[in-house]
Amino acid sequence: MCIRDRLESDEADKLASAMDSLTPLLRPEARRAIEKQGAWLIDSDGDKVTPLIGREECAYVIFENGIARCAIEKAYEEGEIPFRKPLSCHLYPIRVTKLGKGIALNYHRWGICEPARILGKKESLPVFRFLKDPIQRAFGEEFYQELELVYSELNKTKNKTGDK
Repeated sequence: MCIRDRLESDEADKLASAMDSLTPLLRPEARRAIEKQGAWLIDSDGDKVTPLIGREECAYVIFENGIARCAIEKAYEEGEIPFRKPLSCHLYPIRVTKLGKGIALNYHRWGICEPARILGKKESLPVFRFLKDPIQRAFGEEFYQELELVYSELNKTKNKTGDK
């Protein structure tokens, strides 16, 4: 269901220190996974990542009314912890890949997100606009405005050529 999310060093430390606030929100199987693996771990690439329940979802996934969401974000929204969910989680379904001196932003298409894709298409809401806050958090307002400009220019081109 959920893939592991890469953590920045400060995010891993914050996560470990917030376990007393997060644990009550977690499912029993998530608590067991975290007891066994820790609040975070180092993967085969040497990155700090969130633990998984089995080989499935992130241990911090909770379900409310059948909808998956992040326990870290819920704790933040309720004032239980002073930080948002990790940036890689906040940006999802955009994945950031480091390429030498630059980065690539790639859209991760996953079946579980199909309802969101359908709604976004229905409301003409591109992924980058849905993710405005995390994009600005990660890259700043100027970067986001550049995305808007590129999107606008691409749409002008599509409208001229009749592409859909």
